[in-house]
Amino acid sequence: MTNEMAARAVVGGAQIFAGAMILAGAFLAPRNKLFGVRIPAGFRSSAEGRRAVAAFRTIIAIPWVLGLAAILFGPSAQFRLIIVLAPVATVIAAVAGYATQHRRLKTFALPRVQTREVELTLEPDRLPWFMWLWPGPLVMLAGAARYLSSNWDRIPEQFPLHWGIDGQPNRWGVRSFDAVYGPLILCTEIVVWQLVLALASWFGARRSPLRRPVAAVLIAIAYSMACAFGQVSLHPLIGIPPAMLFAPIAIIAPAVIYLLRKTREPRDSPEPTADECWKRGILYYNRNDAALMVETREGAGVTINFGNPWSWAIAGLLAVNVAALFLFPALRTL
Repeated sequence: MTNEMAARAVVGGAQIFAGAMILAGAFLAPRNKLFGVRIPAGFRSSAEGRRAVAAFRTIIAIPWVLGLAAILFGPSAQFRLIIVLAPVATVIAAVAGYATQHRRLKTFALPRVQTREVELTLEPDRLPWFMWLWPGPLVMLAGAARYLSSNWDRIPEQFPLHWGIDGQPNRWGVRSFDAVYGPLILCTEIVVWQLVLALASWFGARRSPLRRPVAAVLIAIAYSMACAFGQVSLHPLIGIPPAMLFAPIAIIAPAVIYLLRKTREPRDSPEPTADECWKRGILYYNRNDAALMVETREGAGVTINFGNPWSWAIAGLLAVNVAALFLFPALRTL
């Protein structure tokens, strides 16, 4: 298998996985909700429910299949553009299809019910054991930086920063602070943001069975990012063993499986959130809800309550991560 074929296989596999997860989203939601709308019992199996799911899948399937075909068989000269447009088109189709079905199914929604939830448990809100692993990604990045500093003279004056689908380097960096340490600094900011989200998903959300798996996924993402960026930073000195390319996926996969299993477990009553506070069934904005994170109405996991003032702090940290791309010019070539 050539390098180009391997690259197409890897990116094509990612496209297949992402599309499959989006298509399966309607089945990961609580059974009393469909496309963010509270539905009567048995509605999913009704003609209208099946029609809504089929229409959603059709809207997604078209750009998903076309994007996969372009990734696998498109012209080599346009491959970099294709791997950006294919997933973006799929995501846009998913958002548009979701919003369309959410609006259409509102006519079948159950009457609004005023609910107030009070937690009566007196048990202390202790962190799960894996949350204490949070220093690990930062230690990994610090260790990579220390190794680079100790072997600065061994770093080539010029080294590749980007490779084409043929496996040959097409962008180069020089031995400078931003080219050597820039990826580690950027990853440190991303990891800190992931750790903040993990803490927010634990302390800023109502107690539910999803809190533990969501926090586990965020911690796993932090480790995965540290592993990936550490490899990128150290490659001028030690290269990247082929087996290590799959290490980030191996770290995340168990946590994602844990989250999906918890999502599918039956529960007496999913988290109550006001219907009118969901914008198109996707964005949640409720100033009267003290929770910073709430369960999503479709798929698995939680989402931010944009009516909570602390949501702006999380958005600000994300803006810092984006700004880092402009502070380190070498990163813009990755």
